[in-house]
Amino acid sequence: SCNKTTAPSYELLIKETIINNSYDGAVVLLHDIHNFSVEGLEMALGELYNRGYQFVTLDTLKQYKDLKTVFR
Repeated sequence: SCNKTTAPSYELLIKETIINNSYDGAVVLLHDIHNFSVEGLEMALGELYNRGYQFVTLDTLKQYKDLKTVFR
């Protein structure tokens, strides 16, 4: 029999791209016109949450970054 490798799903590609490019202060921007984008984001958010990431609005992120700059 022939060994076939299956291509990763779009959901997993979205998830891995988000996770592999995440860092303190990163912003994730996605269009939700495809279900696989939404599903990949949901998977990534769960994993990032388990890694200790917090999710905030851009206003909150800016306030935090401004405060962090003041205390350096």
